[in-house]
Amino acid sequence: MVGAVVTRLVPEDGPHANITDFEGLTQDQRRVLVASSVTFLMGIFQLAMGVLQVGFIVVYLSDTLVSGFTTAAAIHIMVSQLKFVLGLSVPGINGPLAIIYVSPTFD
Repeated sequence: MVGAVVTRLVPEDGPHANITDFEGLTQDQRRVLVASSVTFLMGIFQLAMGVLQVGFIVVYLSDTLVSGFTTAAAIHIMVSQLKFVLGLSVPGINGPLAIIYVSPTFD
């Protein structure tokens, strides 16, 4: 997930995000700066949620719901990685049920 943010803010081609601290830095330094900033911010969010004891919400979630969510997340990750495992070139399509409209092409 951090890699997706880094790729979006510091792309290989084209202009990078309008961040003032980027002046005079190489592309690798920019990527490290973005990755460390995102990681630090997520740590602050987790710390704040721990201090505010937001974890009590989990008590209201059933075991079936948590199990279903975990299974769906695992299937989603597996399907999203298949194009890399099989070496397919899949065009990006956004929208509901976009996976149905994708037709893989072999390299």
